[in-house]
Amino acid sequence: MLLRFFRNDGAASPAVAEYVEVADDGALTGWRSVAAVVGWFAGGLADAERDDLRAAVSGFGAAEPDPPPPGAATETLELGDRDPMDVSGVGAEGPLGALVGTARHLLDEVLLTQPRAAVALEADPPRLVHRGTDPLTLDLTAVTLQAHHWRGYYEPAGSAAEVLTGERVEAGPGWTLDLPAVPTPDGDDLTTHLTVDLGIVSGDTVVAVQVQHLPEIAQP
Repeated sequence: MLLRFFRNDGAASPAVAEYVEVADDGALTGWRSVAAVVGWFAGGLADAERDDLRAAVSGFGAAEPDPPPPGAATETLELGDRDPMDVSGVGAEGPLGALVGTARHLLDEVLLTQPRAAVALEADPPRLVHRGTDPLTLDLTAVTLQAHHWRGYYEPAGSAAEVLTGERVEAGPGWTLDLPAVPTPDGDDLTTHLTVDLGIVSGDTVVAVQVQHLPEIAQP
């Protein structure tokens, strides 16, 4: 194993419990619970990316992170030859900051491009869509759709929520689920953020997850 990176936040709803792992050969695996795509992921790094990561892991030396700031989500970095480190709140400075930044990038961006058994949220029209090659079981007995509308730069322009009821379904390649249309306020310069809370079945456990569509709002 080259690197394993966890992010956990029990104060969030649903709770955040996510990870990415990179094997010695560059194989990539992971899980996301609150993101634009949620579920299981698997893929790999290009040879150059793997070599850059290996150099970063071996090159940051004996650096130790500062104590985490109060209230921050817990981020844990594991490397093959060191004890796990709490790197919550580590900035971009120095070799450790660069390595933690790379781990965050792998979890937040690279992993999402390599779904194995996952679900995404499309906005126009709103629907859930399977991503990846493998099926997964979804618990749709209580699905919450929320919309938050913003005008300009994060000026609140209304919100709406709807609770839907369904059942457990096996979602595989090609699976989609249409969602109700979201009422949109009148006017221009609107941005809509959508979230859908549902469950993913893992063994005997239903894991609460939230799939998101959060387009960026440009600063004025």
